[in-house]
Amino acid sequence: DRLRIARERVERIRQTLEARSDAILYGTQAPCQRLPVVAFNLRGQSADEVAARLAERGIRVAGGMQCAPLAHEVLGSGGAARISVGPGNSDQDIDRACEVLESLS
Repeated sequence: DRLRIARERVERIRQTLEARSDAILYGTQAPCQRLPVVAFNLRGQSADEVAARLAERGIRVAGGMQCAPLAHEVLGSGGAARISVGPGNSDQDIDRACEVLESLS
């Protein structure tokens, strides 16, 4: 089931971010209620900055308000970096994303 696989891959990304002391994750904690998307910020860095730094390393993410300023207002985030996982992503893609996320300072 593609949704299950995508959720498992997103969970790997979430776990990588949860291991960082500077990561702020948005959304529900219940995996069965999540879409295959991770919205996050790194303390002291703007969402656009994080997205640009990831893009420099070949990881494409959205950064900023993602056309949802009211959602970000409710979250109190001021914008977020967002990683989406889809059927075109492989386990190797997720491994690489986690590696880059771990190495960002």
